[in-house]
Amino acid sequence: MARFNFPFSLFVPSSETLRRALFEEIARRFAPTMVETLAATSPVGTRALWAAVADRCAGAIIYITGLLGQPAVCRQEVAALVDQPPLQGKTGVLSLSHTGGEAYFLKRGSCCYSFKLSAHDYCATCPLLSIDERRRRLQAYLEEHEAA
Repeated sequence: MARFNFPFSLFVPSSETLRRALFEEIARRFAPTMVETLAATSPVGTRALWAAVADRCAGAIIYITGLLGQPAVCRQEVAALVDQPPLQGKTGVLSLSHTGGEAYFLKRGSCCYSFKLSAHDYCATCPLLSIDERRRRLQAYLEEHEAA
């Protein structure tokens, strides 16, 4: 693999090689230290922390594929990333049809617990809500933003 003149850039010969490199960077190099440190200093366990890592990465993939004009690609890329431990879990992609076409949202595998703060409700993508309720809230969000 060759590097360009951009810091931290990496040229890879295929999408599969890129997926493997991304997984290795996240699951083997970057996140373990963070997960171990947070688990040792907070009441949150390692499984919940890895689920949060998977959620953040999947959310980034959904966002980036949208920016690239290939939003449907997010399904395949998220599935490939969260298909193996320690990122394996309930994280995924939730798609909804609307007048503008298809919209893709994060199907979170971890809860942020924001609802426990005063004046906060469950997030629209909260895994503690039923899938039907998440779909209802996200559909309302789409309709509200289409009207604006």
